[in-house]
Amino acid sequence: MLAALGLAYACLWWSFQRFYGEFGVSPQDVGLAPSGSASDLAGSALQLGVWLMIVIAALAFLPVAAVIAVDVAVAASSGSERRALVAVAAAVLLLGLTAFLYWWLVDGWPGLVLLAAAAIVFGVLHAIGRLVRMVPADGAGSLAAAMKAVPVTAPGLAITVALACAIVGITFMDLPTDAAEAGRCAATELPPKGVPALNLPFPGLHLPILSVHAQPATLTWLNGSPPATLSLKNVVYLGQANGSVVVYDRTSHTASRIPAGDVAVVIDAAASTCHGVH
Repeated sequence: MLAALGLAYACLWWSFQRFYGEFGVSPQDVGLAPSGSASDLAGSALQLGVWLMIVIAALAFLPVAAVIAVDVAVAASSGSERRALVAVAAAVLLLGLTAFLYWWLVDGWPGLVLLAAAAIVFGVLHAIGRLVRMVPADGAGSLAAAMKAVPVTAPGLAITVALACAIVGITFMDLPTDAAEAGRCAATELPPKGVPALNLPFPGLHLPILSVHAQPATLTWLNGSPPATLSLKNVVYLGQANGSVVVYDRTSHTASRIPAGDVAVVIDAAASTCHGVH
């Protein structure tokens, strides 16, 4: 659980940076910090940590189960043909389900490429292990003897590779990429679209895992005159920190920090959300 929370925290912070980097600001500029509040970082890390444990377990279990099914099919091939066929069918079904989950949860083709790379790594390591065990050991201190002494099985190797693949896919590819795409959408899409938060990718389940905000808004100036270069009706509200409102001008493609007492922000509640924002 602690490892999952640590990964979740690192993943969240990088995702915050990817999102707000699309607007030329940092997470600290909008009130987020590495030590963040319970609602912004620690609470989200807890939510994402639980989510990571579930998803990583599923993404790691399915390919390992497929490897076990292949082993059963090979073992049964010299005996019960029916049992071997059932095991092969189970392996194909499990691999297909694994591919679907990687496609769905790890951004389509990149997820499938990652899964294919993991399969190649597993195949190469498994083949090397089999070859090494066929080489006669020249003594207790030889490399072959040392490797033969390590009880590495196909399912054991599959667990290691599958866990590494799932962790890379979810923490380093999926959420940071989704965050960057959502930020880019809010900064550039026409008509303007918003990002109220990034939630778990399940229909009807609105549990936020990344508390980012980028909402189309208009500004009403309260004190003095607004800067001539700032568009009041084509901005994205990003947040508030240190007594300043942070907005992104979609016309000039620049971020501005405005004293909170000088401006009123009106969020466009009718704006649609960016594609992929669940």
